[in-house]
Amino acid sequence: MAGGSLVLTLIGILVQIQVGKNSFSEGMLYAAFPASLMLSSECTYLKRYSSRARIVMSVGGALVVVLMMWGAVAIARMI
Repeated sequence: MAGGSLVLTLIGILVQIQVGKNSFSEGMLYAAFPASLMLSSECTYLKRYSSRARIVMSVGGALVVVLMMWGAVAIARMI
């Protein structure tokens, strides 16, 4: 989980360096911990499901978290 948070945070920082400060890079920074929590649930809470279902639920959940944060930051910037 710590590694996932670090990787997603670094991705957000690299996007900010390359593109500049925008809603996606800020949303990635805010979603780093919840998204890595979703990714780590594959080997804990979702253990009883098939491997294909675990991957879909954990990666899909992480993508939903990142997109939700991106939308929240975009709306907050418009206000």
